[in-house]
Amino acid sequence: MKYTAKQQRTIDYLTKLGDKTRLAEYKQRLEKRNAAKIAARKERKANAAAAMKLVKVGDVFSCTWGYDQTNVDFFQVVALVGKNSVRVKQVCPVMVEDEASGPMAANRTYAINAGELLPVTSYSVFIKDQVNGDVKRISDGCYRDEVKPCIKLSSFAWAYPEKPGLTKHYESWYA
Repeated sequence: MKYTAKQQRTIDYLTKLGDKTRLAEYKQRLEKRNAAKIAARKERKANAAAAMKLVKVGDVFSCTWGYDQTNVDFFQVVALVGKNSVRVKQVCPVMVEDEASGPMAANRTYAINAGELLPVTSYSVFIKDQVNGDVKRISDGCYRDEVKPCIKLSSFAWAYPEKPGLTKHYESWYA
C-alpha cells in the first residue's frame, strides 16, 4: 500500500519510537480507510453507469445558479459519448407563463416537450461550443436511495433532468 507523505512521517515516527502496537493499529486504520475509499469509488462508478442508462438524446436538464440572483439555464442532450458522457447544448424552451412574484423576481413556467430539439441560445456561460455542443460527464445526483443523473457544468452549477411537460422555476435579478 502506498502512503502519503504525512502518513509515511507518522509511520517513521512510530517506528523510531519502537511502539509496535501503535504502529500496527495505525497501519490497520490506514488499510481500513483505503478499503472504504475503494468501495466508495466503485459504488460511485456503478451509480454513474446506472444514471447514464437513464439518459437519452433529447433529454432536457435544468440548472439553477447565481449569487444575489437566481438564473435558470436549460441544456439538451444532443449525443451520447462513451460510457458516461454526453454532448449538450444550452437551449431556450418556450416560456408559457411569467408570473411576477416580487419587484425583481418571477415564477416562470416553461414547456418541455419530450424528444423535440429546442432552439439553441446564441451565448452560453457554460457551453463553449454551441454549434456542436460540449462533452460533459454524467454522474449520480446523490438523491438518497434514488439514482438520478446530473451534469456538472462548473464548480458552482449542476444540471438535473426535467420531466416532459410544464415546469415552473423561480428567477430573480436583484444584482
